[in-house]
Order: sequence, then structure tokens, then C-alpha cells
Amino acid sequence: MNAPARRSCYAVAALSAAAFAAASPSGAARSVPAPRTVTMALGSTFTANGQTGRLTGHGARAVGVVVVRGRWGDGPWSVLTTVRTDRQGRYRFSLRPHRRGVLRLRVTPPDHQMRQFVLHVV
Repeated sequence: MNAPARRSCYAVAALSAAAFAAASPSGAARSVPAPRTVTMALGSTFTANGQTGRLTGHGARAVGVVVVRGRWGDGPWSVLTTVRTDRQGRYRFSLRPHRRGVLRLRVTPPDHQMRQFVLHVV
């Protein structure tokens, strides 16, 4: 095999390995999905439902505590509420903001698959 062909083979192999590593969930950093944006009236209730993923090597879903953190504008993050999943990994929480502004939420379930919301309270 001549040198240009050998370099092409190496380049294809390197790109394939990089693509596999990016697609592989094990050991790779998980990307956080884009936040879901909601506009709501002051005094109304925001409710979110979710379900955890399956644990690696097990058929059962992750169960435990779901932590909901929030911050107004660029303020500090604080825990707003916690809820427990049921045996199937399902959870639900509700919040009723009592002021206008932008409330950012980070929801961290036991499987660490964080979800984000941006609430525009008008």
C-alpha cells in the first residue's frame, strides 16, 4: 500500500473511532438536552412528569430521590423541592411561582439524566 492510501486508511479509522466514542454512552460525558421553555401566568402551576432510565446491566429503572433546583435570573441555585420516584421510576412535581421573571429549573433524577426548564412568569 502506498503512503497516500495508508494515510487515508488511518484517517478513516481515526474518524470511525471518534464517531464510536461520541456515540457510546459508557464512559462518555452525557450531553444535557436543551431546556424546555414555558411561558406562564403569575400564580399558575407548572407540573412536570418524568421517568428514569434503566440501570446498566439491570432490567429495573432507577428509583430514588429527584432533586429540583431553581434560580431566578442569574441568582444562586437552590433546591426548590424533592420528590421520590415510584417503583417504575416515574415522578411528578409541581411548582407555583409567586413572582414574575425567569425561573430556570434543573431536574436531577436518580439516573442523573438531568432535564432543564426555563419558566417565563408573566
